[in-house]
Amino acid sequence: MEQIYNLQMRGKILFYIAAFICFISLIGIPVGILFIIMAYRAKIVILDDAVVYTMLFTKTICYKDITKIMLAKPVSPRLYMGNAAPGVFINVVTVVPLIIESKDKKIKFSANFFDNSEEVVSIILKKTKLKLETRT
Repeated sequence: MEQIYNLQMRGKILFYIAAFICFISLIGIPVGILFIIMAYRAKIVILDDAVVYTMLFTKTICYKDITKIMLAKPVSPRLYMGNAAPGVFINVVTVVPLIIESKDKKIKFSANFFDNSEEVVSIILKKTKLKLETRT
């Protein structure tokens, strides 16, 4: 049974904003095109025997090969308001990196940017019978 989890709208918006910034500087147009492709293609597919992660390229890891599932420390980039509000920072977005490792491959993605991310993690943990590690 195949389950597909697409990139949430906020993730797509971040890629589109990054692409727009790249398009403003003419030199960054190729990178902007890559951001749009990534926003369009990003998904996680849960198969009966493997996890398939697609962003720009596609990576597949079989459940039997997975050695570690780790949730990294959440990252919150902050935006400085400058002269508009001196000394004020705004958390733009919180990114929670999930790392799935096997003997020869590593998949790293922002778990909270995909639809039903808790369900994705729980399915992978159930199928691999591993415990979720946390890195601080």
